Amino acid sequence: MSSSLKSCVIFWSVYQMHTAPLSHLTVPFGVEKLRVSGSDFANEMPGCLPSSITSLKLSNARNIKPGDIPPSVTKLELVDYKQQLDINVLPPSLIKLKTVLTRHSVHILQELPSSVMVLEVTDTATPPSTSSETVTTPIQKLFDLSCHCGNVKFQAELEESLSKSGRCNCSSCFITRLWVHPIDNMSSFKLLTPEENVSQYLYGTKQCQHFFCKTCGTPTHIKGDYPGYGPYMYVSVPCLLGLTQEQFASLPFKYGDGANDDFMNTPKFTKHL
Repeated sequence: MSSSLKSCVIFWSVYQMHTAPLSHLTVPFGVEKLRVSGSDFANEMPGCLPSSITSLKLSNARNIKPGDIPPSVTKLELVDYKQQLDINVLPPSLIKLKTVLTRHSVHILQELPSSVMVLEVTDTATPPSTSSETVTTPIQKLFDLSCHCGNVKFQAELEESLSKSGRCNCSSCFITRLWVHPIDNMSSFKLLTPEENVSQYLYGTKQCQHFFCKTCGTPTHIKGDYPGYGPYMYVSVPCLLGLTQEQFASLPFKYGDGANDDFMNTPKFTKHL
C-alpha cells in the first residue's frame, strides 16, 4: 500500500468466511482513518496497527487486547463486539467512543476514561433484556447564559452536574482565562440576542472560532472541528446564570495542555491557570 493513503476500509469477510489476523495485510504508517471488519487480534502483537491512526472502527472484531488499539486513536467505534471488553484496551487519548450496549460492555460506562468527552451508546443490536442491570446516562439540562453586559444571551443543554468543564494553557485560553464546558448536543445551542452583538476571533490554524461580546468583550463560546474528534462546541462556564460563587467553586474541571497540542493530558504547570 502507498504511504500517502489516509483512509482505508478492510473487509475480511469478502475474502474468507472466518476472522483473520491483520498480519495478513500491513496497514502503512500515515493512514489516519481505518475501518476493519472481521479481524481476530488473538495472535497479533501490540502495534500491529500504525500509530498514525486517529479514527478507528472495528466491526465483528475478536480478542482485542491492551496495546492492540494505537494510543493515537481519539475516535473509536466498536460494532458487534460480543466478548467481555477489557477497559485497558481503550487508548489514553480517546475523546469519542461509540459502541452498542450489551452485557459485555455495560461496565465501560462505569469505568470510562476521563479523557472521553463524547460517548454514543445504542441498544439497536441488543434484544429485550430481563437483566436487572440498569445503565444511567448523564441528565441534560437547559442552561441560560449571558455575557457581562447582557448584550449576548444564549441557551444550551449541558450535563446537569456540569462535570466536564476544563481549562487550557494555550496562548489564547491562558490570556483570556477561558473556562469552558462541552455541549453534547450542539443543536441545543440558541442565541437569544442579535447575531451582530457577537464577534469572533481566529488565530493560528483558524480551526477554532472564539466568540465574544462586541460591547464588553466577554468570551461566550467556542466552536470548531478538531482532526480525529469532529465538530465541537463549548460554552464559557462563567457565563452561566443562576449559580452562586460556592457552586462555581465546587465544579470539577480538568486541565488540557493546549500549549503543546496535547489537550487530553494535564500540563506540567497548572497553578497559574
